[in-house]
Amino acid sequence: MIPPNIKGTPSATSLSRDYHQTQAELLRLFSDKLNIMVPSMTTDLFESGVIDSQQFVELLLHIEEEFDTRISVEKFEIDNFRSIAKMASLICNTTSSLS
Repeated sequence: MIPPNIKGTPSATSLSRDYHQTQAELLRLFSDKLNIMVPSMTTDLFESGVIDSQQFVELLLHIEEEFDTRISVEKFEIDNFRSIAKMASLICNTTSSLS
């Protein structure tokens, strides 16, 4: 499990290959499935206008399908989806808790 730091992204000492791999897979998902180029791992996807509400719903469906996971209601906080970095942390924590 990757412990989040104060801002909700993994601390530098807790980064794992799985986290970086998840970030890369999310970038590919945005590019291939949503036709969206994300400027950086920490770009606020909502404030910057990178995704809208319809694309967000589509993103959630793709995440569940691609990562074979379900996002629980408890973890369904908009802040968990603001950036690739935060989504990767959420996915890694969710999939590791299912193991």
